[in-house]
Amino acid sequence: MCLTASMFAVGLGSAYPIYEERAFWGTESVVPSTLVMVTYLFVVGGGTALGLVVTWFAVTGNLSLTPVFGIGFGLYLLLTVGVSYGSYRYAVRRYRRYTVT
Repeated sequence: MCLTASMFAVGLGSAYPIYEERAFWGTESVVPSTLVMVTYLFVVGGGTALGLVVTWFAVTGNLSLTPVFGIGFGLYLLLTVGVSYGSYRYAVRRYRRYTVT
């Protein structure tokens, strides 16, 4: 989850960049907007919670491998990896097209 969360963060930061400094915890810093932070925490927190629940059931032996679980878990992995990789690729494309004027 750390790898996918970092890839998602890079893409999200590239999509909504902030260049102005503002006071944050007593110092001037460039921090993301509140909407970007809430989106990031919602997506990563929800995905991590689902992953932890599935891991807990797998470790305790209460996980039954049914076709519904397989489809749901496959969809979860596809979304987790797909959205994160897509965000990362977006950030790379945007960085390569950036020119200093």
